[in-house]
Amino acid sequence: MLNVLYLHRTRGQGVEGVHIRGIIDSFKTLGNNVIIVSPGEDNKNNNEDKNPDVKQENRKLNKIFKIISEKAPETIFELIEVAYNVIAARKIKAVKKLYDFGLIYERYAFFGIMGAICAKKWHIPLILEINYTTKNDLVRKRSVILKPFSQAAERWVFRQAAGLVVVSSFIREQLVNEYDIPPEKIRIIPNAANPELFGMNVPPIKTVSGVNIEEKKVCGFVGGFYPWHGVDLLINAFSDISDKVENAVLLLIGDGPERGNIEEKVKELKLENKVIFTGKIPHKELPKYVAAFSVGVMPDSNDYGSPMKIFEYMALGKPVVAPDYGPILDVIISGTQGLVFEKRDRRSLSKVLLKIFTDEQLLIAMGQEARKCIEKERNWLNNAKMSLKLVNIKKKGI
Repeated sequence: MLNVLYLHRTRGQGVEGVHIRGIIDSFKTLGNNVIIVSPGEDNKNNNEDKNPDVKQENRKLNKIFKIISEKAPETIFELIEVAYNVIAARKIKAVKKLYDFGLIYERYAFFGIMGAICAKKWHIPLILEINYTTKNDLVRKRSVILKPFSQAAERWVFRQAAGLVVVSSFIREQLVNEYDIPPEKIRIIPNAANPELFGMNVPPIKTVSGVNIEEKKVCGFVGGFYPWHGVDLLINAFSDISDKVENAVLLLIGDGPERGNIEEKVKELKLENKVIFTGKIPHKELPKYVAAFSVGVMPDSNDYGSPMKIFEYMALGKPVVAPDYGPILDVIISGTQGLVFEKRDRRSLSKVLLKIFTDEQLLIAMGQEARKCIEKERNWLNNAKMSLKLVNIKKKGI
């Protein structure tokens, strides 16, 4: 059995939490023992935290970090990110007394250097999972003051890692061309889905917000109502085809600051009877909603990220409609697992939606191929296996 130290600096919620749990659970399925160090309640679901004082401290830190992440000015927030290395060092030191680690797996975060320092000190491999770099245009705007320091730390950490897991070919090219990382150290491993949780035997929900959707052709979306998710584009494109597709409805699952604007747009386009809002749905409840989709839509994305929602659509046998960003093209062959449209192009999206809803045989065939893709390749267990193949590991006992 291999003891894996899993490091992350998130609150473990939303899609980040799904990814983290997916990899951790898969490492365990492969016979490994995983010890988590994070700002939250480490190992709270694992019954592995043997120190109640550490557990209480974790709860306090989780509350503090929640306030900081939401309220602190950017420069202050970044200084606290730097300071978290001290907290991480204390936490790692505490668990090191209990376990002999054979591997460190870290979800990369700006200024996060303790994983690399410990790997070097203990002479064990570090696998670094990279979802973004300082060169990416992130939602949260970083301060100019500390940017040189974050870039220097980033470059050093990347070079210390024995293996680098990246979620898209875009990030791989960045590492090779701008960070001079040897290509053989990098593996592209996009996001995935849990084929058991999102299984084909999940019964679809029949009534949503008082509307019976059992006999409807459901165009579905799951995600936050934020400008960068392109829900307004989806509303516009759906309005173009709604009268051309009998029994078509648009099911929007999620919430966020743009919801009010989206609801107003729905009223302006007189789509109130065809657009259904559910609000935010717990992840464990999500499969029965996605199972009711005819097709799952990703209206907008970015050049570097791997959108998790498309894999969960695919796991339930739903063809994907998504924009032609690189990370989408890394995993979707247009016409096989779904259809790709020109990014941020209303006409292109409308055309693709009309095609998929008026060709029942194509819709069914793409849904079947989508499910096969998840079963064979795009699942968390396979992701964990591919990650471990990056490095040679000497197994150590507890």
